[in-house]
Amino acid sequence: MKYLNIKYLLLGLFCLNLASYAKRPNVVLITIDDLNDWASCMGAYPDARTPNIDRLADSGLLFMNAYCTTAQCGPSRTAMLTGLDANTTGLYRNEDYWKVRFPGLQSMPMLFGKAGYAVYGTGKVFHGNTQKQIQEYCFEKDWDEYFVPNDSPTPRINNQPVHPMEDVKPWIDWGGIDTDDSEMFDYNVASYAISKLEANHGDQPFFLAVGFHKPHAEWFVPQKYFDARPLEEITLPLYKANDLEDLPTGAFKLTPNDPIFQRLNEKGWLNGAIQGYLASVDFMDVQVGRVLDAIEENGHTEDTIVIIWSDHGFHLGEKEHWMKHRLWERSTNTLLMMRVPGKTTAKSVHASPVSSLDIFPTLADLCDLPKRKYRWDGYSLSELLTNPDWKRPKPVLTTQATHNYAVRSERYRYILYEDGGEELYDHLTDPNEWNNLAHDSNYDTIKTELSLHIPDHKIKAPRYQKEFNKRAKELQNLTLLK
Repeated sequence: MKYLNIKYLLLGLFCLNLASYAKRPNVVLITIDDLNDWASCMGAYPDARTPNIDRLADSGLLFMNAYCTTAQCGPSRTAMLTGLDANTTGLYRNEDYWKVRFPGLQSMPMLFGKAGYAVYGTGKVFHGNTQKQIQEYCFEKDWDEYFVPNDSPTPRINNQPVHPMEDVKPWIDWGGIDTDDSEMFDYNVASYAISKLEANHGDQPFFLAVGFHKPHAEWFVPQKYFDARPLEEITLPLYKANDLEDLPTGAFKLTPNDPIFQRLNEKGWLNGAIQGYLASVDFMDVQVGRVLDAIEENGHTEDTIVIIWSDHGFHLGEKEHWMKHRLWERSTNTLLMMRVPGKTTAKSVHASPVSSLDIFPTLADLCDLPKRKYRWDGYSLSELLTNPDWKRPKPVLTTQATHNYAVRSERYRYILYEDGGEELYDHLTDPNEWNNLAHDSNYDTIKTELSLHIPDHKIKAPRYQKEFNKRAKELQNLTLLK
């Protein structure tokens, strides 16, 4: 009889465990490459048109001031998907594939899998968007299934540059191509996601990561998206003459005179390049809409958390810069919004700064994921869903390369370069960051307060496997929960 009771007890616990899985929400995480805050719901650009992204913002919570940890694809995604900052791991570059270097780290898909979720991924989620990269860096082990389209994410016209810029590398290029959406990489990423949303998962919850490559350069999308953005209707961002005159020497070490912006300006191609960026955003937004439609049409609106996140911002000439890799607002401000059934309120907006590092601990709370052995470098935003007045305990830190930092509070951005150069901007009066206040003694107290959030440990980026092995041992001591 004793053994029979134990048997029924174990059976009951097993059924209870299955029931708890069934109650857990599904998760659809949509990641977008190189999208700055030019979504129309953000109000940062007058000609932004992102009706599908706006649909999610309108039905949930929009973060107006979300920031990346690094304004570069690889380290930004590494930080978001591991919950650990580059200043913890030492992974600052695209070449620093964490899965190879620190295989013991628990990533977001790994932890969802451990919790009993079916785990699917497609496109560019980690830094890598080809089948070879997925296999080479062992990312497929984190997923039950991972799909990468065979289509090139950056198709060209006749494989030749349309807008050659001679000695400028890496250059950007753009143009309308004579093809249908269905022949594009991101279309097939969306199609795979739709197939998983249409599938019968039974009582098992699923985690689905959908990685869109556009608007990452190069900007070749079907011609109809260019036709919808006539050159004569392109609005250039606000530029300021002599904008860089008040920058310290350290800024120019990180930010040399930008050859891309200069060459585009010389050739009169600024409008055309921005047309290419906008056309790519428009194409991507349509693919996002296809995924959102599938969520609704397959009955997942009330049982699925949906997050849209971009990995970093993107300059289109502001501060005489093109692309990313900088510590200013345009490079670091990202898109972040979420809809959590039963918890978020439609059309809600949070203005206080948050970090990409906050996404993983937030999902861990909302989905009741098992405790992992590593601490978080971010903060769970789950309290915000019941307390709109909640604010992140610390300002957001962004790191670029090694030992160059930006600290973003509600009002100010403070930048400290490796050589000691400083920038300080008051976003209440100077949203374009045109006036560097770092040498105004009236702001010394502000600088001192913000500098307290810059790491006092100087972790260099490991370069060789021996260094990574040593760093892995150090990492255990830094991150293991006591």
